[in-house]
Amino acid sequence: MQENCFTYFNTTVNHINTHIEFTFPFYYTPNILSTIASEEIQKIIPNNKELGRMYGVLVVKNTDNELGYIWAVSGKQPLINKNKAVPPIFELSDKSNFFGKEEDLIHQITLKIDSIERESDYLYLKKLFETESINSENKINEKRLKMVEAKKNRKKERIEASKNLNKTDLELILKRLSSQSIINKKELLQLKLEEEQKIENINIKLSVFENELNSLKEERKQRSITLQNQLFEEYNFLNIKGETKNAIEMFKDTPYLKPPSGTGDCAAPKLLQYAFKNDLKPIAMAEFWWGKAPMSQIRKHGNYYPACTGKCGPILEHMLKHMKVEKNLIIENLAKDKTIEIILDDPNFAVINKPAELLSVPGKQIKDSIYSRIKTKYPEATGPIIIHRLDMSTSGIMIIAKNKNTHKAIQEQFISRSIKKRYIAVLNGKTKELKGEVNLPLKVDFNERPKQMVCYKDGKNTLTKWEVIKQNDKETRIHFYPITGRTHQLRMHSSHYLGLDCPIKGDDLYGTKSDRLYLHAQDIEFRHPITKKTIIIHLPAEF
Repeated sequence: MQENCFTYFNTTVNHINTHIEFTFPFYYTPNILSTIASEEIQKIIPNNKELGRMYGVLVVKNTDNELGYIWAVSGKQPLINKNKAVPPIFELSDKSNFFGKEEDLIHQITLKIDSIERESDYLYLKKLFETESINSENKINEKRLKMVEAKKNRKKERIEASKNLNKTDLELILKRLSSQSIINKKELLQLKLEEEQKIENINIKLSVFENELNSLKEERKQRSITLQNQLFEEYNFLNIKGETKNAIEMFKDTPYLKPPSGTGDCAAPKLLQYAFKNDLKPIAMAEFWWGKAPMSQIRKHGNYYPACTGKCGPILEHMLKHMKVEKNLIIENLAKDKTIEIILDDPNFAVINKPAELLSVPGKQIKDSIYSRIKTKYPEATGPIIIHRLDMSTSGIMIIAKNKNTHKAIQEQFISRSIKKRYIAVLNGKTKELKGEVNLPLKVDFNERPKQMVCYKDGKNTLTKWEVIKQNDKETRIHFYPITGRTHQLRMHSSHYLGLDCPIKGDDLYGTKSDRLYLHAQDIEFRHPITKKTIIIHLPAEF
């Protein structure tokens, strides 16, 4: 039996129904018991001003059928004050186990590498090799320039001699000039050989250090890979029937092929593992962010978040096996009863009003989409049909092509950014300014698809101009003018603290859920692909 992490509720909760399906961890609204448990531990955990952390609570019943909860924090680093937080699945801080011993050895190799790289002889040889390589190249280039000049002079002398000298004297001059050319080539070759030998002599001495460094770095790399695999073999996850599966087995058939870094250290697996090991019956679960947000991801202090699909998907699929879990609303077609309004029906294209929650193109689970419905409505339509997309949760104007030529013509307008677009949205909160622009580099978050993240190294540039229509202390009505058209651009620009720091109302990915996402493509201006006349469409939002 591990340290007892079971905590009784301070709040009276006996009246709350516990005969419920367990939380679907990848898309949920926190159960009232999870909310109460979260609020209780928020009173005892530190608010990290440097960087926050993800916390999790699991409401459980013990073997005496008493209701309580356990809690955990994501990550490898232990809390300064654990306050009965559940332990990690594998204790990395225990230096007596294989991980601690091997980690110490890898650390010693790193220290040896650092020591060699700081040695004065090594640094001197590196600098000497670099300097002499440049000097050699300069000497050889200088010799080549002199040879070019000498060749020009010989040519002039040859021309003058051929005009003024007799045959015998001319032959003597030509022989001398040819000899000078051969001598210059030999001198260049000799210089190259001398410089190469000089560089090689330095390199021989330098390679003694480089070979040792390369050998140590390769050993460190191989030991790290082996240790990581050994570690993931030790991450054995239970389910309610006591079946175990390690991380290596779980990820071998995924696109990752192997567990991503940090696998098994999130709060959700820790909580379920502790519950199954200690005969605690899981009732409901929730995870929330506490503290300062990271730069790359959207994290709001106190907000609830789903488990990450990249690292936790395969793990929780195994751990929740044999349990009654809530429906996966991600694969529910919430737009099945909604209709598409045709705003403009042209022989070559159509302008439509896409309802919120309807996909633009078929997804992996949900096939119902703008594309599939338009194919049914216009069976004679050819070509790709979809010119541009709106997020599933976004409503508003979309242009649909009925033939390939129209698709190409209008798509070129999007690519050249000659099409003018305006969105209307309602934000949770009050913006600091009344207008401005947001420019953030975005890329997909591979651990939490389809979410995006800010990445200044690999992200694609995004730009949105905006202006406030009206606002109060709680909400802001705003117009967006997207210059680029990246996935979730407006949602990221609204929610991220480097943007407006006010999520769009109802944003279940980057903010908090509501009755819908309050984002609507309201206006568009483009050229008719045939007549070239300007077409302006305005479609008021329903909110």
